[in-house]
Amino acid sequence: MWTAARLALRPHRFALVWVALLCIAAGGVALAMSVWLSRFSGPAECLDLGIRYTQPCAGFAQGLEFDHEWAARVLAFLPVLPVVAGVVLGVPLVASEVEARTATLAWWLEPSRRRWLLTRTAVFGTVLALLLALPAIAGDVLERERIPRYDPATTVFLDYGSRGAVLVGRGIAIFSLAVLVGLVAGRVLPGLIAAAVAAVIVLAVLEGARWFALPVSEPVVAQADRYVLDVTGQQGIPNTFRDQHGTLYTVDQILALAPARIGTPTFNAWYDAQGFTQARYGVSGERLGIIEVRELIGLGLGTVTLVGAATWAVGSRRPY
Repeated sequence: MWTAARLALRPHRFALVWVALLCIAAGGVALAMSVWLSRFSGPAECLDLGIRYTQPCAGFAQGLEFDHEWAARVLAFLPVLPVVAGVVLGVPLVASEVEARTATLAWWLEPSRRRWLLTRTAVFGTVLALLLALPAIAGDVLERERIPRYDPATTVFLDYGSRGAVLVGRGIAIFSLAVLVGLVAGRVLPGLIAAAVAAVIVLAVLEGARWFALPVSEPVVAQADRYVLDVTGQQGIPNTFRDQHGTLYTVDQILALAPARIGTPTFNAWYDAQGFTQARYGVSGERLGIIEVRELIGLGLGTVTLVGAATWAVGSRRPY
């Protein structure tokens, strides 16, 4: 097994080195930025825009500026890694052998073409998953430092596709797609172009599909550390109130029932006595994990299908 893995990797060692350096660099930068952001902190009151730029919150404000200037850009780059790594490693897996006219010898020495392809695909897929794991984990760490005010259980959907298991899953799926494209094309450069275009289309479909069949939107009690997503995919806007009995009120209804003008001591006392809490119409962050789960299932099924198609096609592929 180790001999087969070494023989499969050796012809593509330069591509592997470049992909490894790219993943290590991206993951290292993300981890370095998370360490840098951890230096900036402040009391919880610094979340209030009114005092964010006062002296007690100076460090917190600097952290926000650094985040907007650099950390957000790193997270915006990470979704590119699965495309680059998957295409660069997947297309030449078979296409380089066909283009260099070495497939004839390789397939003659191997009793089964399909086993030859499955062995190579498994080896490269495992290596790719390990390489993408570093930026995927680093992206998670950076995200927690960027938004320390949120409960991590509710932030699974923030910067979706830039971190975590989805990043690795997309890389493996795109790699499988690139293997099939390279096998069909039989040439490296046309295969790289075609696979890159196909990968972009797949990602566009995935980005659109994540909004399909979201959990039902409902009034969610507003909390400073709780992420809420509304049906348009933006941060939910507080638009309703709930009293101590669970009855919902709009802003207009609150103003109509209030015994005094908003902001007065009488209004504040009445508001507190009713036990009102702000609520948002949306989906609480902890329920959005289903989107990640269903995409991972889809990516797994797609990977199996693509590898199966490539395994079937290699049996009838001419070695030139």
